[in-house]
Amino acid sequence: MHASRLVRVAKDIFKEYADFQILGMLQEASNLSAQRSGLNDPQYIERARLLRSRAQSAIQSTKLNQYPRGIRELLEESAYMQALPERLANVVLHGFPDDKTQAISSSELQIYVQLANRAAAELSALISAASQFHLVDITIPEGNVGLDVTIPREVFDNRADEYTRILSAFVEVAAYFNELATGSAEPPRLIFTATTDPVVALGLWGVAAYGVLKLYKLILEVAEKQISLCQTLRSLREMPKGTIDPADLQGKIESIVEDQLSRAVTEAVASVQAKVEDSRVNEIENAIRKHAPTLCISIANGATISVTIESLDRLDLIVSGLPGAPGPQIKKELELQRRAELRIEERRKALDAETRDLLTVRRSGELGENENV
Repeated sequence: MHASRLVRVAKDIFKEYADFQILGMLQEASNLSAQRSGLNDPQYIERARLLRSRAQSAIQSTKLNQYPRGIRELLEESAYMQALPERLANVVLHGFPDDKTQAISSSELQIYVQLANRAAAELSALISAASQFHLVDITIPEGNVGLDVTIPREVFDNRADEYTRILSAFVEVAAYFNELATGSAEPPRLIFTATTDPVVALGLWGVAAYGVLKLYKLILEVAEKQISLCQTLRSLREMPKGTIDPADLQGKIESIVEDQLSRAVTEAVASVQAKVEDSRVNEIENAIRKHAPTLCISIANGATISVTIESLDRLDLIVSGLPGAPGPQIKKELELQRRAELRIEERRKALDAETRDLLTVRRSGELGENENV
């Protein structure tokens, strides 16, 4: 992970500790647990419900749940998992039912208090050390929204030419949406790159980012269906010879996927209020359609598009140019995308090697050609 981004994660956690008053909430919870035997039921219930309300608010407001899946997984696999603000708030939320005899013990809460204090101190030290190294925060240009394009190595089999070809498809699609939304042929800004599983952060105008995310959501749906169809094809190939012609069925699957991809592109383009002439809209739609198979197969194999953690405070820019589009809706859409990513990952892991070979990226990127989809 990019060092500046790791520091940003630490800052976000540390900020939520302060914003949600996590340490104070835990200490108050510990005090209530220790004092509950001396409180009558109404007194206990009133204080317990206030604590639960604060905890619920923290859980609903945390930015960390909006993180891209890869960063969220890094957090959950780290030693700080139990000290995340949401986790600690959940301890309080579920630790104080109205029946005071069922409340969490004060001694157990003190363990969480110590855990939170240690995490806060260590995160503060990390942030301070980063400052001494003069690490600069990753910044998104004014008016832009950052989108992470993550392309796992298994998607391009560690081949540099394949990686650049696939990345180019994502970048060009983003550029087309920038033009569609602004009327100017402006390529996305390169915000940063990181290795391991290569991540490239692109800066786009807000409404253009909406178009890209809309297309991504629709292609996720197509990719999920495609994996299911490939599993069906694999099963049918195991049937007695002569029962069905696998080649004929594969052709039908390709036709279905091509049709759904074409519809997805049309819907995504239509979701953005175009600032170009109708003739140019058609050209842009056709250009995006040519890249759709590459995007779809890459996404089916694990590539993702997500809002950068540095842009989570700018979600309003994504919908500000969309007439009648409520701001909070974008958070729900992003959550639905994360769930679709998990479903695709689970389905992909269940594929055998032969079925996985059906998910081959087209080299031409042209819809309608007789190549494996």
